[in-house]
Amino acid sequence: MAVRLFNIFCAHRSVMASKRQRSQDPEQKCQQASEQPAKRSRTKPPQISRQMQLVQFTEAWLLNGPLHIQSLCDIVTGYAQELEGVRVKLFRGRKNACVTALAVLPDGKLVSSYFFNGSLCVWDLKKGKRLRVLSGNITVLAMVILPNGNLALGFEDCTTCIWDSASGERLLKLEGHSNFVLALAALPDDKLASGSKDTTVRVWDTVSGVCLSTLAFEGADHNSVVTSLAALSGGKLASGYGDGYVRVWNLASGACVLTLAGHIQKVTALAVIHGEKLASCSHDGTVRLWDTDSGAHSLLIVELNTFFFALVALPNGNLATGSFCGKIQVWDTVNAACLHKIVLKRRNRHQNSVYALAVMPDGKLVSGHNDGHVHMWR
Repeated sequence: MAVRLFNIFCAHRSVMASKRQRSQDPEQKCQQASEQPAKRSRTKPPQISRQMQLVQFTEAWLLNGPLHIQSLCDIVTGYAQELEGVRVKLFRGRKNACVTALAVLPDGKLVSSYFFNGSLCVWDLKKGKRLRVLSGNITVLAMVILPNGNLALGFEDCTTCIWDSASGERLLKLEGHSNFVLALAALPDDKLASGSKDTTVRVWDTVSGVCLSTLAFEGADHNSVVTSLAALSGGKLASGYGDGYVRVWNLASGACVLTLAGHIQKVTALAVIHGEKLASCSHDGTVRLWDTDSGAHSLLIVELNTFFFALVALPNGNLATGSFCGKIQVWDTVNAACLHKIVLKRRNRHQNSVYALAVMPDGKLVSGHNDGHVHMWR
C-alpha cells in the first residue's frame, strides 16, 4: 500500500510539472529567464534517493497509521494549496547578515543575532522598532535566555558569555571549549549547558563561572559535532549531533543513558513539548518525536526535497519548523498533519532560508532568515 501511494505521488508531481510547463507562453518563459540571478546559491538541499524516501514513507506508515500517510500525501502533493500566513510585522535587520539565533526576553522584547558582522539587535515588537544594536567582531552562533532574565551567548571563538539583558553589559566569560560553541540550554539552579564543535557538552555554574562537568562519549569523531541542546525534566539533558544521533544524559552522573537513532543526516534542532516529549529535526527532511524514557519514537514527519534548520514547540503542543527553502510549517503532533504553511516568495527561494524560530508570550511566531530580516506571524 505504501509503495502504491508513493508511486501515485511521483506520477502526480510529474503531471503537475508538465502542465505548468505547457501553460507558460514563450514570452513569459523569456521574461522568467531574464529575471534569474546571475549567481545561484552554492548550498544545495541534500539529495535523498527514492529508495530512502520510500523507506521513510513506510516507516511513517508503521508508526502513525493510515491516517498519517493520507495526510502526508495530501501535504507533499498539494503544493498549490499553500496557506498564506498573516505577517504582523517585518523587522529589517542587518543587511547581508544571516540571522543565527532568536531569543525572547522576559519583558517581551526580542533579541536577534547575526552572522558575519557579529552584532545583536534588540527589538520592541509592539512598536516595531529596533531599540539598540550591540556590535561585536565575533559571530554569535547560539543564544538562550536564563531563568534570571540574563542572556547567554555562544561564540565562534570557543567562548560562552553571560550578558545583562537590560544594560548589555557582559557579566561573565566561560572558557573551556576548543571549537565553536553551537548550542546552549538553560538548566535549573543557575546552570547552563553548552555544546560545541569539539564534540563535548559542558555544564557551567553561571554564578561562579566554573565548569561543573564535561559530557562526552567514546568513539566521537569529526561528525559528532554537538548541534543542539534541550533541557529535559528529571535532571536530564538531550543533545543532537552531526552524525544523526540524539543522546540523553543524566546530569547528576554525567552518563549517557539513551542513544536515539533514526535520523540519517545531521540533527539541526531539538524542542521539548510540554516538558515531556522530545522532538528533533534533521537535514534528512524529517521530524521525529521521542519518548525519552523508553527511547522509542512515536511520530515521524517527512518533507521531501528540503532540510530543516529550525524547530520550536508551540503553546498548544504543536510544532513549527523552518526549512532551507524558506517554508515555515506548523505540524499536528498527533497525526503529523501539516496545519499551516507559510512560504515567502522571492526570485531566489534560498534567500529566505529560515535559520531561527521563537514563540512570543502571546503565541505569535517569529522567524529569522538568511537575508537579515525578522518576521512576526500569527
